Amino acid sequence: MQGDFATGYDHRIDGAGRINLPAQHRRAVPGGSLWVVQLHRDFLTLYTAEGFEALKERLTAYRLQGPKQARTYRKAFGSATPLEVDATGRVLIPKKLREKCGLAGIVKVLGAGNRIELWNLDRYNEVVGDDFEDVDIPEDIF
Repeated sequence: MQGDFATGYDHRIDGAGRINLPAQHRRAVPGGSLWVVQLHRDFLTLYTAEGFEALKERLTAYRLQGPKQARTYRKAFGSATPLEVDATGRVLIPKKLREKCGLAGIVKVLGAGNRIELWNLDRYNEVVGDDFEDVDIPEDIF
């Protein structure tokens, strides 16, 4: 299935700003094309071309709800950048976006359903953590 991302990995961004996508994630990227978008201050989001088209439709409808939503729309599309997965499975994350989210060294690559999130590892651990103390998943989800 296109864009069916699951699992999390810790990977290094090299000095040029490239990150190697896990093989499992590469298999879910048809044609080797992705889009990177900053929708949140803490992480970047990668979408397949199909996923990005769906996001565009949702955000276009969302922006009509008011000035705050229109600003969110502009921020999202102002950051949107197409990426190509190279022959070794790496993508080059634009410097400006890396700097905004503090992506350097080891980062968390998190498969999140229809997208991949790229987090500064320390920030991920601070926000998400690794315990299940505050996790409350209803039984019917399983």
